[in-house]
Amino acid sequence: MKDVLLEACKLAVEEAEKRGASEAEALGLYTRVLTAKRGLRGIEEFSSSESAWLGVRVAVGRRVAIYAATGLDRRSVESAVEAALRIAKASSEDRDWRGFPRRLGFTRVEGVYDRATAEATAEEVIERLEVLSSSIRGAKLVEAGLAARVSHAAIVNSYASGLYRSSTSAFCWAEAIYEEAGQQSTGAEHDSARRLSDLKIEEVGRIASERAKRFLRAKPIETGMLDVIFINKQAAAIVQLMISSAVSALEVQEGRSPLRDKVGEEVASENFTVIDDGTLPRGVGSREFDDEGVPTRRSVVIERGILKTFLYDSYTAFREGRESTGNAHRAPWSRPRPAPNNLVVEPGRGGLEELVEEVRKGLVVYDTIGAWLSNPVSGAFTATVSQGMLVVNGEEREPVKGVIVVGNFWEMVKQKLATVGGDLAHVGASYSPSLYFRDLTIAGR
Repeated sequence: MKDVLLEACKLAVEEAEKRGASEAEALGLYTRVLTAKRGLRGIEEFSSSESAWLGVRVAVGRRVAIYAATGLDRRSVESAVEAALRIAKASSEDRDWRGFPRRLGFTRVEGVYDRATAEATAEEVIERLEVLSSSIRGAKLVEAGLAARVSHAAIVNSYASGLYRSSTSAFCWAEAIYEEAGQQSTGAEHDSARRLSDLKIEEVGRIASERAKRFLRAKPIETGMLDVIFINKQAAAIVQLMISSAVSALEVQEGRSPLRDKVGEEVASENFTVIDDGTLPRGVGSREFDDEGVPTRRSVVIERGILKTFLYDSYTAFREGRESTGNAHRAPWSRPRPAPNNLVVEPGRGGLEELVEEVRKGLVVYDTIGAWLSNPVSGAFTATVSQGMLVVNGEEREPVKGVIVVGNFWEMVKQKLATVGGDLAHVGASYSPSLYFRDLTIAGR
């Protein structure tokens, strides 16, 4: 696959330059995914899919365009080049265009490719899915699923002969239901990793079962101000939602970030440090180079509450006369945008139980819905608690649901963040320990 991708990319760049492009870039991607799903009646779905894409980006002076083809043969390559050039010539000039990156390279990253996962068979995926399904005990299975993926990518531009990378990933999830005395409750859990063997399959099933039973009689509590602990995975999801776009240089430059003009300022509590690390061993978002071929790196974004930097691709970096941080992300058919690779909240101390012991009266949030209603541009945060536990004098007492946590995220992490836990976990490529906030507004009954 390496030779096929590189040759297609090289051909695209050569053809683009022959036909009038000032400079050109080609991104080749091949992906294979095995997915299995199981319900009450056994395996309900199995699919094996393969896709190959070639994304061609050309510049004619300062007129830039992208076109993607679903093939790597010469005819597909030439058609993509012709289309990209046609679009570019009809486009208006981009005054901020400074060209493609010229200093491409490669960072060594451990554990992003696993041969066993890349060569996984249908039988292996289904066997692991059965283990996951059987780990749901004391509750009924609603659905469980497992997927294994291998990806190969190549990048060539007018200034570099070519880069190539391979990666693997795996994902599993489970949902269970518990019924008693005419009432029912569901519980769900998921996990992702670079290797099939690293998936916490039995833990996923166990947690889904336990939550289905534990939150059976959950109900709203009264409106008020309470201490709130977001468990690690919930915190990771919130960090992804509220911080990822805020630290993107594109969002900053376009006036859509609440952190604009705040580099060097205190934006969070001194116990809050956020790092973007594209080199994290086995990190879900780790990679040797970004989607423009720029080497990935470790960037301290917020250090002990002080905003240190934003994340850049080459376009946003060149706008400010600086270097890309290796954070370009793109699909073959879209232009690159800067985004985190692995966004990591540096862990502090203690597990969830230790944080709960600090609470006189509060709420532990295990799951939420509707957080997408939050506004990363303003920092306004809102989420409906679908599974939570009321805490009284350091003990979890009764299940809670149907209340809404509201606030401004940046005020929360600056003024109300009491403790950063030590129990690091991740949702996708966002990593966080449990986070304990004091005096958040709870809209309940």
